Amino acid sequence: MRTLWRDPQDPDLEFSLDTAPYGREPVLPEPVTGIPSSRPRRRAQHRPAPMPVPEFHVGLLGPIRVTNARVYTPLGAYPLNEVRWWIGDKIVYVEETPEWARLSGLAGIPFSLGLSMLFWLVKEVRVDGYVKIQVSHRDASYVTRVPVRSFAELHHLHWVVQWARQWGPKGSRRVIR
Repeated sequence: MRTLWRDPQDPDLEFSLDTAPYGREPVLPEPVTGIPSSRPRRRAQHRPAPMPVPEFHVGLLGPIRVTNARVYTPLGAYPLNEVRWWIGDKIVYVEETPEWARLSGLAGIPFSLGLSMLFWLVKEVRVDGYVKIQVSHRDASYVTRVPVRSFAELHHLHWVVQWARQWGPKGSRRVIR
């Protein structure tokens, strides 16, 4: 018998891993027998109704406003999960010398013996065009064209439509080219 602790007041009293305190045998719980349905059932707890989620603004696509629950168009407001989306790009990529490079090249000619004309080799890519967005509901359909002047605007429009598509019906993942 391995002793874990000895009482200093009573040297005969000891605690071990083999026996329970004070020399009693440990009491083990009775094994559960029978089919599982014979056990007493726990009562179903009353759960309060979930709190309504407030609407928050996700994005603006021209005259179309998208929130986490609804889509607002000039024709009316529709639930987000009942709306289908189509998006198409009609854009042109333009590569040109920026205005600052032209001015720096011309102004620096007398001071740099013509080397400032190398500024004219600087090129900048610009986006020009529009994005066509269509929102369809069983009651109405609305099409808008949103002008695009930068890559950031183009990316933002696609991001908002993609976010709205993930909450819509399965067939709304089509892209117009």
